Amino acid sequence: MYKLNLDDLLPYFEASKQYWDVWERVIVKGGQPYEHFLQEVDPNIKEQLKWSAVNSYARGLEGYNDYPTLYMRDVEYAVLVGNLYLLEILILARTAIPNLQFENTDLLILNYLTEFFKKSMNTSDAWFAKYLFEQVLDTADNDCDEYINVTRKLSQLGKDSNWYYDFRDQIVKLIYRAPRNEDMLSAAEALRDCLPEDMKGIVEEYIMDEY
Repeated sequence: MYKLNLDDLLPYFEASKQYWDVWERVIVKGGQPYEHFLQEVDPNIKEQLKWSAVNSYARGLEGYNDYPTLYMRDVEYAVLVGNLYLLEILILARTAIPNLQFENTDLLILNYLTEFFKKSMNTSDAWFAKYLFEQVLDTADNDCDEYINVTRKLSQLGKDSNWYYDFRDQIVKLIYRAPRNEDMLSAAEALRDCLPEDMKGIVEEYIMDEY
């Protein structure tokens, strides 16, 4: 098994944690303008460290003949320990590793993030997890039955309808990638009922288009 060299990734983990901690304090809770946020953190440094971590991970993994299997195990490890920053590196590494099949990891990550949404009360963690959810969907396959279960789980989070406001794009990408059948229609209708009134239209339009 490829042993993750977490030491190479720690600078990014630390920079990302600082970034989102400040975001929570200044933007979410403080209601301050973005300029105040930029006085405390430099997003460019975080981006540089992120891609350095991605490339470092990809180079290490490619040295192994069975790297697709090892990649899957690394995703399983990130989910097991609940490390969102490591998950981000693993998702982005797909662009740097040729011929990597990652469909099975898509479902693992989406299901993990859906459970994370249910448990998380931290605003910045939830926002970051929502971003990762969309990252996975951007390259996911279509017509996977498991998307129906994910859609249904999203309707069972027990969240206030306002929680879904910054989850619009993710919902659209998920429902349009799902297979078209009665189970999916039922799941989509259940999710629609959880949304704010001014968001219900995205699911209603989907139902009109696809059914």
